[in-house]
Amino acid sequence: MPRALPSLIIIATTAPPAGKLSVLLQTGAVCLVVYWVANFVVPGIILKDLQSKHTNEDDEDPGED
Repeated sequence: MPRALPSLIIIATTAPPAGKLSVLLQTGAVCLVVYWVANFVVPGIILKDLQSKHTNEDDEDPGED
């Protein structure tokens, strides 16, 4: 009497479906946009805010020089 293989072994030995190139490109594009925003846009906003605070402090105390 032949033994039946468990379905888990059969599923594990089948090759997974190949990924699509379009998904890879979309994921890469999203990662690049997030990288650009996190490394260039946000620091620019923070620096602009800090510079405006620095100029306001200089305007308030002109006699310190």
